Amino acid sequence: MTRAGRDAVELFLREARSLQGEHRYAHALQAAGLAATAAVQTGDHRKRVEATVLEASCLKSLGRFEEAWVRYTRALALGCDLIKRTGLEGEELISQLVWAHVESADCARLIPQIPRRDVLRVLDEADAWL
Repeated sequence: MTRAGRDAVELFLREARSLQGEHRYAHALQAAGLAATAAVQTGDHRKRVEATVLEASCLKSLGRFEEAWVRYTRALALGCDLIKRTGLEGEELISQLVWAHVESADCARLIPQIPRRDVLRVLDEADAWL
């Protein structure tokens, strides 16, 4: 991972958080998406989880609950896989995964089309990991 790549990811994440704080969720979503893409390209799995959670948060704020639920679920899968594969943890990563778990449950509650057994399965898997 190059320094320029890391710097790009951090820049996009900072911009996304700033825009989110200004309630400019559509723009924050774009910046978070760029951060996620850059994190994939640089191989920074922790930042990918962080960017994915940020994308989900923006989607939820925009009322796009189905897409937010998918992103939160993806973040949980990525984070749990990262920890299982590498043994990496860290307070920041753990808190992001806990946040993703809580928020995914809230989104799922707002999406009547999602079969309850799917929601319960995802929540059970996250609970088992937590």
